[in-house]
Amino acid sequence: MTLVYRPSAEVRYVRQLHRFALAVASDLYHNKQVTFVDPRQMRRTLSTNALLILCTFSISAQTPVKRPPTASPQARQEELAKVQELLSDPDPNARLANMEAIVNSEDTTRIQLALRIVFHSDDQNMRALGVRAYVASLKELTFDAQLPPQIQRQYDEAQGEADKMKELFAKYAYVEALAGSGLRVRLVFSKYDMTKGTGAVASNARGVGSFTISGDRVIGNAVVSFPSINSFNCSFDFRPAADMSLKGTLTCENYGRFIFPRIPISAPIF
Repeated sequence: MTLVYRPSAEVRYVRQLHRFALAVASDLYHNKQVTFVDPRQMRRTLSTNALLILCTFSISAQTPVKRPPTASPQARQEELAKVQELLSDPDPNARLANMEAIVNSEDTTRIQLALRIVFHSDDQNMRALGVRAYVASLKELTFDAQLPPQIQRQYDEAQGEADKMKELFAKYAYVEALAGSGLRVRLVFSKYDMTKGTGAVASNARGVGSFTISGDRVIGNAVVSFPSINSFNCSFDFRPAADMSLKGTLTCENYGRFIFPRIPISAPIF
């Protein structure tokens, strides 16, 4: 059996340094910018320099990156416990400012804790504050569309049977539209911060609509593109429910050709 020697990465690196350094030194020598009395002196000098470079490289690679110190568990616990206090301020302007600060912190744990507090509150003003904070922090929602029970049953029975599905789509064109998107509707919110009552909303790149937050209810309209048919002008509304979900309705029209029935939509808050 023949043993084949394979130099390590470090050895190959040093050899490359030697070749590079020798080339540079040779160029300097021939251009009379440096003079070596003895060629062996040149090699010893270059070897030393290569070793210094390699050591510097190795030390740099092994030096751990400094990271900012993390808060102690006790400090973190106190920080989270303070969320309830911040949202219980009797001054509504202070509550708004505190919630805005929590959202702007981009601390996911604090934001979710704050939203759970306000969405479980009986205070309508607190719930309204929560909806504004939620839309400002989330930016995007995907809702599940719920077909009427009888039509949902027909849709389920038609799975895998092209003729039945074609017949169902011919009878209920909106089912075909929703089926093409997996019975889901995506809304993307923009140009909004929680101090405002209105903003922009879109479902795709073809058009931008608008939305308004009134109390704990979001109302809006947008152009929604369904892959199987076309684009629709859709109106929607939703609000937080007791089970920590968003529930509302969606209705669409295809530029007057036909109108979607008002369909329930829902999405988990977290």
